[in-house]
Amino acid sequence: HTDYFTPGGADWAQYCSVAGQRTWTFMIYLNEVDAGGATRFKVIGKTFQPEPGKLLCWNNRKPDGTVNPATLHHGMKVRKGTKYVITKWYREQPWGW
Repeated sequence: HTDYFTPGGADWAQYCSVAGQRTWTFMIYLNEVDAGGATRFKVIGKTFQPEPGKLLCWNNRKPDGTVNPATLHHGMKVRKGTKYVITKWYREQPWGW
């Protein structure tokens, strides 16, 4: 999946009308996993193993402001143990509460 919303896509109006597009994603691993649980970025051919305190961050947009398809990623199956992460998505604008 990607963390951005496709402009004009089915979720665009619902999720981007208040605070805009997701611009950056920060994800931190909280623990080690006994087996599996890596995060794989298919387009760029990179896989990151969970380690406590390891921070992954990526820009969901390219420099021209269009969405960044290189951020396509997925959490691989945890084969043994449990994986804990904290994810923070930054938006174009404050949420507006």
